[in-house]
Amino acid sequence: MRVTMKVAANRVVGLRYILRDVNTDEELHRRDEDDIFYYLHGFENIIPGMERVLEGCAVGDTFDVEFEPEDAYGEYNPKLAQTVSRDEFPDDFELEVDMIIELVPQEAEDDDEGQLFRIKEVGEKEVLIDGNAPLAGKKIGYRGEVVEVREADPDELAHGHVHTDDCDHHDH
Repeated sequence: MRVTMKVAANRVVGLRYILRDVNTDEELHRRDEDDIFYYLHGFENIIPGMERVLEGCAVGDTFDVEFEPEDAYGEYNPKLAQTVSRDEFPDDFELEVDMIIELVPQEAEDDDEGQLFRIKEVGEKEVLIDGNAPLAGKKIGYRGEVVEVREADPDELAHGHVHTDDCDHHDH
């Protein structure tokens, strides 16, 4: 008798899916057989609504779901978009639209994490940065299939995410 492993906390889940903007029906992202998406269930590695949908699913189960912003990437917060002076960046720093930068407050400790911002516009004197997730404020839909479910190994559980070939950890 073969036992089917179901999606549950502390398990690695592999998905193939198509992500789309529900309002425009535009395809935003695709993960297929050659590019399976893996995540660690129960560790907030994916949007909350999707984690709830996948709970209890097994390999071969399919999904076709839509999420309002609050169950996806949150509402868009205009306060997280701001214009900063080009002088705030080093002279030799090459600024590009869609580049992700991390800004750390000056009073932060060395190991403190900063806030991630996406560069939206680069002007001669000013740079528009946005701390919202790129899909914030959007109603999104996922259509796909569960393709793998396995127990996470102890290192994955300790680090809170799936370890892949390109995973790079530094010993602490």
